[in-house]
Amino acid sequence: MRQTIRMNWGIVALLLVMWGLLTIRIGAPWFGHHDANGVVFMTTARNYSLYGASELRLLPLLNYEIPAKPENYNFYLHHPPMISWLLALAGVPFMLTEASSRWVIICATMISLASLYVLSRRLLGQKRTMLVMILYSFTPMIAYFGRMPNHEPLVMAFLMPFFAIYAQYLRYPTRTRWFALAILAILAMWTAWAAIFFFIALIFFGVIYRVETRLIKMITNWRKLFDLYALGLVVILATIAVPLFYEAQYPGAIQKLLDALVFRTSNIGGSRGAPTFTIFEYIFRQLIHMATMMTLFVVVMGLIGIKPLLKQSRLTRTMTWGMLAGGLGFLIFFRNASYIHDYYKYYLMPAFSIMACLGVIWTWRLRRVWWSKSAMLGLLLTSSLFATLIFVGAHITGEDPFQMGVALAIRANTTVEDDIITNLIFQSPAIAFYAERQIVYAFSPEKALEYAKSTRRRLIYIYCLDPLTDELSQLELMPIVNGDCYLIQIKGSDA
Repeated sequence: MRQTIRMNWGIVALLLVMWGLLTIRIGAPWFGHHDANGVVFMTTARNYSLYGASELRLLPLLNYEIPAKPENYNFYLHHPPMISWLLALAGVPFMLTEASSRWVIICATMISLASLYVLSRRLLGQKRTMLVMILYSFTPMIAYFGRMPNHEPLVMAFLMPFFAIYAQYLRYPTRTRWFALAILAILAMWTAWAAIFFFIALIFFGVIYRVETRLIKMITNWRKLFDLYALGLVVILATIAVPLFYEAQYPGAIQKLLDALVFRTSNIGGSRGAPTFTIFEYIFRQLIHMATMMTLFVVVMGLIGIKPLLKQSRLTRTMTWGMLAGGLGFLIFFRNASYIHDYYKYYLMPAFSIMACLGVIWTWRLRRVWWSKSAMLGLLLTSSLFATLIFVGAHITGEDPFQMGVALAIRANTTVEDDIITNLIFQSPAIAFYAERQIVYAFSPEKALEYAKSTRRRLIYIYCLDPLTDELSQLELMPIVNGDCYLIQIKGSDA
């Protein structure tokens, strides 16, 4: 009894520490590592409040300029809309800010942590649960990306409770649990496409669990498996419903989704994706992402944990293999996106934290190799130091006064009717977000002057970090950002 109480207090303390880590710089502007995701989804949420959900037909609108004209609406339909809806709803009572947007995701991460506690207790027992929680939580993947407004941490608020309930359902199926699983599956599918990979894998391994590897019973005993097949049908219908909803509101949406699907499942380079890569480059990049954001300790111990996992209960093997297959399936299928996005490995964390726990215990008890404990502790120390540097570095580099200065200068000295171009090569959605303007990048002075001949609108040129040309020096110059840039009106409006 006392041990259980101590364990529960330990979990509470861990959750409090995680809340503290996740809320660091909760109101910081969107200039940090992969904070472009925050820009995208806060923009879609902001546009609901600006133009109304009925005007937008509940579709996520990704227009940075305020106000946006209906003929220029740019709907963001490559992903399910749940995150945009939730951020918009959170902005109603609290006012939509960077803090309120991150707060939604932090709450989702806390739900997933609590659910992982329940899941690991059911799979490994009370004593090992704390180790699983530590291995999962104190990684840059969770401590940093667990606050990022994006699909990964949000969908885990639905997937992790699904895992916990599903583990119990396989042993003790009830109608209440089935409906809970169905509701969570629908919510997850309207949050992230990745969810379907977990559902396919877990339902498949759940069927194997029921028939005890006698695959012929998957057909002959279909009545006993009807509940799992029905759950799979719910997943399929929920998945199909998303593009059908988009198409009903915006004809042509399905074709755009298919185009994005073809691109994201390829190894072809493009302006929005990864450079063209080989299978060896892909594998190497995934391992680098895993070692840095999941920590090398969790990765190595997770791989070692495969051996002791084989000796665990059938339920533990079923759930762990299912979660691992779901995460790997998503990364391999969407290989173009996973090649450049380190946070896609978020989906490997549940399975790897459980396997790493088993790997740590197995290594600690290993007597045949006298140096195993020392090697494991050395790896833990090295990985912890490296993870701390990554976590702290991600926060330190999350401020960018230069970009913010450019954005504020544009917002103060231009209107939405202006054409705004810049010589800056890097396309920063954060500048457009805070400027509340549409900005076109990579315009050389020669190209800008040539463009002025064809536009009828007032043309504003943001010229930064390069020496002034003779042609530009003859125009009216407004120094901005401590003189690092100039705001130049190349042409007035013809209206």
